[in-house]
Amino acid sequence: MGRRDNAHLLLDLDPGVADEATIQARIADKQKEWARQRSSGNAAQRRRAEYALSRLDDLRRVMGDTELRRADAEEARELRREQRRDEAHHLDVAIGVLRASGGHCDEAQVERLAGSVETFSRQEIEARLRKSGISVGEDAPPATSTRTMKPVIDPVQARDLVSELDHLELDDLYAFLELNPRSSPQALCDRAREIYRQESSRSRKDSICSARMKLSGLASTLLADDEAKERYDNYLAIRAMEDLKEHLELAGADGFLSQEVIEELVKQARRRGVEAEDARAFIEGHAAKRKWRLQRTVAREADSLRQCGFCFELTAAGASHCAGCGEPLEEPCPRCGQVQPSSVAACPDCGCRLGDAPRVRALLSEGKTLGRRGEWAAALEALDRALGYWPGWKPAEAARRKVLEDNPPPPPGGDLRVSPLAAGLRLSWEPAAEDGVTYRVVRKAGGAPHRADDGETVAEVAATQLDDAEAAVGEPTYYAVFSLRHGVASATAVIAGPCLRTADVGEVRARATDGEVRLSWRPPHGCRTVEVWRRTGRPPARRGDGTLMGTASDAWRDRGVSNGALYGYRLVALFRDPSAPFGDRETTGVTTTATPSVPEPPQPVRGLTARRSGRGLMLRWQWPDGCDEVVVRYSHDDFPDSPAAASGAGSRVTRREYDREAGWMLQGAERRPHFFAVFALDTASSLASLPARLVSGAGAKREVRYRVERRRGLFCRGGAPARVELTCNGDGSLDLPALLLVAKSGGVPVSPQDGHLLIEVTRVRLEEGHASIPLPASVPGRRPYLKLFFKDAAAAGQIRLLPAGQEDLRL
Repeated sequence: MGRRDNAHLLLDLDPGVADEATIQARIADKQKEWARQRSSGNAAQRRRAEYALSRLDDLRRVMGDTELRRADAEEARELRREQRRDEAHHLDVAIGVLRASGGHCDEAQVERLAGSVETFSRQEIEARLRKSGISVGEDAPPATSTRTMKPVIDPVQARDLVSELDHLELDDLYAFLELNPRSSPQALCDRAREIYRQESSRSRKDSICSARMKLSGLASTLLADDEAKERYDNYLAIRAMEDLKEHLELAGADGFLSQEVIEELVKQARRRGVEAEDARAFIEGHAAKRKWRLQRTVAREADSLRQCGFCFELTAAGASHCAGCGEPLEEPCPRCGQVQPSSVAACPDCGCRLGDAPRVRALLSEGKTLGRRGEWAAALEALDRALGYWPGWKPAEAARRKVLEDNPPPPPGGDLRVSPLAAGLRLSWEPAAEDGVTYRVVRKAGGAPHRADDGETVAEVAATQLDDAEAAVGEPTYYAVFSLRHGVASATAVIAGPCLRTADVGEVRARATDGEVRLSWRPPHGCRTVEVWRRTGRPPARRGDGTLMGTASDAWRDRGVSNGALYGYRLVALFRDPSAPFGDRETTGVTTTATPSVPEPPQPVRGLTARRSGRGLMLRWQWPDGCDEVVVRYSHDDFPDSPAAASGAGSRVTRREYDREAGWMLQGAERRPHFFAVFALDTASSLASLPARLVSGAGAKREVRYRVERRRGLFCRGGAPARVELTCNGDGSLDLPALLLVAKSGGVPVSPQDGHLLIEVTRVRLEEGHASIPLPASVPGRRPYLKLFFKDAAAAGQIRLLPAGQEDLRL
């Protein structure tokens, strides 16, 4: 159990406190603090607060039970003692740097030291300093640095990494993976995948589990190869030197770094895994920024010390074993036999990854232990993993032979056959010449599996038949069936391949129009092409039945077909045969039918309205079923008669655009009449519906008054010429759409059908508010009444025709 799980440390409570009221008050106060941090703290505070709040029930249980509380308090004291030992080491390192510098530790330096530890008071720090015996250094020229920065990981990744590591109270990814920093990328990524699988299998995932899963993903990315690992190691080196910067500041308080100080700092950096050259580069660069002076000598004591590759402790040059952990400082390479330092990551002679030694040896030990227990399959798996890191390593090969001698592999089965199914492939094979065995079916793309773990395991079965519904369509696949006894696989397998799973096309659509059929489909993965077969009256019964129209990838256009005739089609997918370089494998095919005909125009839109919205006009309507596009056209004098009318302006509007804006907006609409016509479109046939019409005055109310005027004079007779006089409100001109002048004897007409159509006027323009319509010389009936109507009733929406009194409408 660590600091995060100890109740006293989580509550910042003295282990000696036993008063119940005090304990409950502390829990309540910390609960409020954590709740505040969870809602308004930074990312790290929110994460810690979330974890602490999830532990509240456990905290109350531990602190409410006398025995549990006593055990937790004792553990808290031990954790504090460990922390004090760690901080004492930290102080000793700082004091060693100051002793090497021979300088005086002033007030600012003491304050800096006191702020870096929790368990030591200022008086205790001063007492330790007084016992160290510090002397004064000498002057030297200011430091300069011309070294270039090595590549490091991305800052965003670094922030995410620190956040997750802090949550788990870990220093770096190597501590998380529990592997040596000299380990190979392969070993590191294998371990990251192991942790991810372990955590993702948990049914209940808390913040710890989430952090471990995220760190597993980061490790797989940041340690993916040697180049990526080098960037991460450079980042760690900079962090290690940043941690030493406090000691560096202490040593350089007087503006001078002696050679003894530099060597001591380099030693400390090497113990943290930093190369001596990189440590010196950092020290010189920092000194240059601070304008400190450096004492430069040729002798470099820190470089001559030997470093242990297991614990990073420094040992005298002539030593054979590490003074810290006792491991040998040199070992023969398992591949070439050349003796190499334990601190190197790879053998410089043959490239063997020596840094994987701890993991490989652990796998060897695990394999031997499992073999002694009779867990043969697990033992072989561990030994095979060890040999995966160090191929040909004799101790692992010998241990593997021992396992196989104790439990020899069973004989393989025979005659593996693969046949196609509607939804996969069926595998069947002859049983092995031994009872009690099971079978592992392994699938692999691109080549035959040679081991039981070489590929993807489809299943382990006791029967001699298996249906593989997960085989990839269109990809050549090999299968191997291994016999198993107590988890140990046969040395050889029965193999089949390359095998190819095929599939028919999907989502077939047939659209018939005037003299044409358009086919479309979704091709299966790996399909080379699709044959289109046609037959009149019914679909082709099979490939070759009917006429081959051609091949295409996902669509075909059949032109020149007769309207009213039924046409059947069969779509056959072709795949390249992996066993025949120039051959194809075809599918059964999918059928469909279509009957070409002259398409009906779409239904018009309904409920067309217009309203003023700011400086524009917003049009809305109800879309007919199946329509996804319209054409909106408008003019200021009459309704456009087609979607492509030469007069006026227009725009195509899709249903998606209409839904996004909840209508269609005519921006900057003038305050004058707008004659709108909206045509629904059938995009497949390019046919348009009848227009939905609307007249909008863009907010201006226009009224047109009219009366009948007879030309009176001394010589005028009853059939003398007359006219209809029109006037309108508002300034400027006004164009009226087509008008109908209706005459009726005995009363005023109430509709265009209530009387006799006298004349039809296609257009009337009122200039300066006035216009006139000449009447024919001869008008049927005796002194009929005349009335004007719009030819299109929709025009009355924004322009009102106001007749004069009844007598002023009579001839």
